[in-house]
Amino acid sequence: MKQPVPSLDVESSPALQLAALVPESLARYRPVIVAGIDFFINHLPPRRREEIDRRWAALPAFAPVESRLFELLHGCPTLHKLGQVLARERRLPVELRRQLQRLESMPPWTPDNVICDALAIGLEGESGTDLRIAPEAIAEASVAVVVPFAWDPGSRGIEIGGVFKVLKPGIEERIEEELGIWSEVGGFLDEACERLGAPRLDYQGTIESVMDLLRAEVRLDIEQDHLRTAGKKYASLPHVIVPELLPFCTPRVTAMTRINGRKVTEAADLSSATRHQLARSITEALIVGPMLSVEDAAPFHADPHAGNLLATEDGRLGILDWSLVGHLTSAHREQMAQVLLGAVTRDATRIARAIQTLSSGPAMESVLQRIVDDSLERLPWPHVPGMKWFLDLLDAAVVRGRVRFDPNLILFRKALLMLEGVLADVDPTFDADAEIAACVLGQFAHEWPMRCFAHPASRAFGTHLSNADLAAACVSVSGATLRGWNDACIAMTRPACGS
Repeated sequence: MKQPVPSLDVESSPALQLAALVPESLARYRPVIVAGIDFFINHLPPRRREEIDRRWAALPAFAPVESRLFELLHGCPTLHKLGQVLARERRLPVELRRQLQRLESMPPWTPDNVICDALAIGLEGESGTDLRIAPEAIAEASVAVVVPFAWDPGSRGIEIGGVFKVLKPGIEERIEEELGIWSEVGGFLDEACERLGAPRLDYQGTIESVMDLLRAEVRLDIEQDHLRTAGKKYASLPHVIVPELLPFCTPRVTAMTRINGRKVTEAADLSSATRHQLARSITEALIVGPMLSVEDAAPFHADPHAGNLLATEDGRLGILDWSLVGHLTSAHREQMAQVLLGAVTRDATRIARAIQTLSSGPAMESVLQRIVDDSLERLPWPHVPGMKWFLDLLDAAVVRGRVRFDPNLILFRKALLMLEGVLADVDPTFDADAEIAACVLGQFAHEWPMRCFAHPASRAFGTHLSNADLAAACVSVSGATLRGWNDACIAMTRPACGS
């Protein structure tokens, strides 16, 4: 492994000032965050480090560290993606979140002539005289630039509004450079955890497991396949719209219809009913849909930050950027259902067994059992498990139980983290857990007649629970129900006794 080169100047390096930005709730990760970013910066090629130096030098002398961190994330595609993931994380300071949210949707900064050249090369001669391409881009993300165009397919004076998503020149090289560094960051942190006094996780294994998925960011031909699939999947949802592919697509350019709207988190002036419907659409399309799917491998949008979710003028949810897509297998969803069923029935053994099955390696059984017991203690009766409880359980299993999930589950956990923050900003009154529970109950009602003819062990349902699962749960829940209601009644009578 390469040794770290001398660090950048202390006064200008966000990595060395980052400790102040990490909230106390995440204090035990502070050394890991600072060491990891410092290692990353110092292993960038000299030209990339000089680029960061120039960005920082252009800032005012007393610019806050949040601004310096933004410039660092902005200049590195993989860090840009990390910033988008954390932009709605409620545990982070407000000012830091505000800076990170700038990464969700940004004006173009690549020179127009460079964009025009990249578009001309990327189209590979596919453009024609019936296209009117705008002279300027309208947006730029971590790996691509968006350029609007109008297309009159029949030269009949009826134009279709579209956009080209074109890869930025040299982006593949930058991604590969950074992914190579991240693989070394993982090994560095695994070795340094004891010295840093930080939680010991399989950093290298986790990073390497998602590297291939991150490489898909620059495979626009793969994104085009995802768009076709998404178009069919959401065609039946009247409140959801995804871009439609148009001709002129190539491996470096995606041509698609333009969806006009604004970030869902910037819809504060809309009516409460419209914002509530947007929150419902987000929950049903991006969380419930993949979880209740009966497909062998259900696709899910793995990058649902606010910049990829638009509120259209007619109140629909527009879902953009399908470059990063994960898949939940039937086995994933069956075991997730076992976790939630175990939580409802307060069956710790069922939950622990399901997490062990989801793990891609051996788990620490005794520790995992304590983790599950602790999580159930924090779920007072008669509350049912919600998204936050589920995420906290997964995190504890990874940190304390050394559980290692496969890349798609890691991506799904990341997507849920993003959506949790987005939903809170779209409609603070929206109860995502209640909406998910209502959808699950609706699915139960829909599939109930088919259960009469199903094999007792069959889990070929949207809820991914067999009749045998439900029967076992009914047996185990009776005692739990009595204990739960007894505890609840005692808690309710205590104030009266003391009055």
